[in-house]
Amino acid sequence: MGKVTTLGDVVKNLNSYDHELTIYVYPPWMPDSPAAVALAPPNGDWPKVATDNSLSSFLEIAAARDFLAGWDKSLKKPAPLIDRVKRLIEYAINDAPPPTCESRPIQARGTRRRGPKPNRTPMGKVTTLTDVIQNLDTHDQELTIYVHPPWRPDSPAAVAMEPPDGDLPEAATDNSLSYFLEIDIARDFLAGWDKSLKKPAPLIDRVKRLIEYAINDA
Repeated sequence: MGKVTTLGDVVKNLNSYDHELTIYVYPPWMPDSPAAVALAPPNGDWPKVATDNSLSSFLEIAAARDFLAGWDKSLKKPAPLIDRVKRLIEYAINDAPPPTCESRPIQARGTRRRGPKPNRTPMGKVTTLTDVIQNLDTHDQELTIYVHPPWRPDSPAAVAMEPPDGDLPEAATDNSLSYFLEIDIARDFLAGWDKSLKKPAPLIDRVKRLIEYAINDA
């Protein structure tokens, strides 16, 4: 307990952990991201292994087991480990209840909209990831998106200039946001995805697809 390994290893050995423990993972959440399993402190803070290694709260062991057990029952044959890990990441991002622990700064690395553009959001102002994507074309291309983990459409987010040293900007450290994507990369990806669709996707689908891209492909 408390040893840093990978999320893939944690999921592989999920049944060996006590159900009251919690999984902590380094963002962005990927199968090979550093991870550890530890007991969440009674005061709702983060355990030392999480703060020492910049890990964010992912899922409780009991919740991860229950979800994968239900998913397994829906399949005709057992899924490969990598698919189980990716499906668990999707669940943690889109469907799992928000973590109850207090947030800590995460030192992670640092067809277009039609009609009139909305007002520009001030650089560094905290809004939501959905708001950032809705107003993507109003931001300068050299800026970067920072999002509070776990990455969900309604997660707190801000757009800011990445410091020359590659560290997190003040808006990110002050609000426990982690590196997500550069504005120009997000634009290019969504533009390419839009071209593959027969009709424009709803905003919520665009946000979820961008989260999947940031986790698995960026």
